[in-house]
Amino acid sequence: MEPTLAQKAEKFAADTHKGLYGTKPYTHHLKMVIDELLEVIDLIPKQNQDAVIAAAWLHDIMEDEKINNAVLEDEFGKEVSELVWLLTNHTDKRASPEYYEKLKSDPFATIIKLCDRIANVKYSLAGKEKLHPNESDVTKLDAQMRCEHKFSMYKHENDVFVSELKYTESWDIHFKLANDVGFNLDKAISKLRLKLVHLFNQ
Repeated sequence: MEPTLAQKAEKFAADTHKGLYGTKPYTHHLKMVIDELLEVIDLIPKQNQDAVIAAAWLHDIMEDEKINNAVLEDEFGKEVSELVWLLTNHTDKRASPEYYEKLKSDPFATIIKLCDRIANVKYSLAGKEKLHPNESDVTKLDAQMRCEHKFSMYKHENDVFVSELKYTESWDIHFKLANDVGFNLDKAISKLRLKLVHLFNQ
């Protein structure tokens, strides 16, 4: 049986990502993002679900592994490659307001970004709470400070930018969405945003 786009993307990501996410293989982060996405996948039109899951597996691959857009389009098609391009920060600096404006142009990129941010915050919270018992006190303190710094950074970006990632009427025009599709996408984004707010207020 021919693998789905999502299955191909999962393998491609696992084979391509060479770095670690904290102390874990990078696929650990990607699986966390996919888990968040699967909680709202039924709110995404069925004809787009496979491409959105594929893009979620690949969302960091341009930025971290310098895989270019042409390669992704050839491997996974235009819908996936365009989503990954939207999700990629094309500068050497932290994500800018322009980056978030770009994300807001596409509901599926918005959803994936929110899933990514939830996964990041959950990992930072877990890092503060589950430090390895054999590490020295100095190492534990350093790890905790790094986790707290990341958490603070994510919270600031959420307050300034991510809170603005929401349904926009331009999606209806650009994607020619039926009313119920637009409503469901808005519902998915609202659900993810509420989860983020809850995490930041723990």
